[in-house]
Amino acid sequence: MHKTTTSLVAWAAYDFVVGATLLLAPNLLLAILGIPSTGEVWIRVAGVLALVIGAFFLQSARTGNVHFYRLTVNVRVGAGLLFTALVVTGAGPPVLMLFVLVEWLGAAWTGLTLRAETAVAR
Repeated sequence: MHKTTTSLVAWAAYDFVVGATLLLAPNLLLAILGIPSTGEVWIRVAGVLALVIGAFFLQSARTGNVHFYRLTVNVRVGAGLLFTALVVTGAGPPVLMLFVLVEWLGAAWTGLTLRAETAVAR
């Protein structure tokens, strides 16, 4: 499960970077994405949630929790679909599709390595 574990550690790092940025300098990331800056607390709450999710990914990678690995693939695909729905309905800016791309690439990386390593283990 080495390659699958690596994908989870990489995703944890991504979550930590995004989470820390949203918590400490949220308008920096918003400006990069072309989203209007905000002083509201919700953006920092999103940062805390990203940090928590990153911790879940890191701990699952450390413990080799294959059930969690599988769950993350489905959840990340679902998150991408929800971001897409926000864009399609006009509730979110088109730049959210960058997050869809990242979610789906991460899900594909984990899913493909998990499938390959599970097949080898059999």
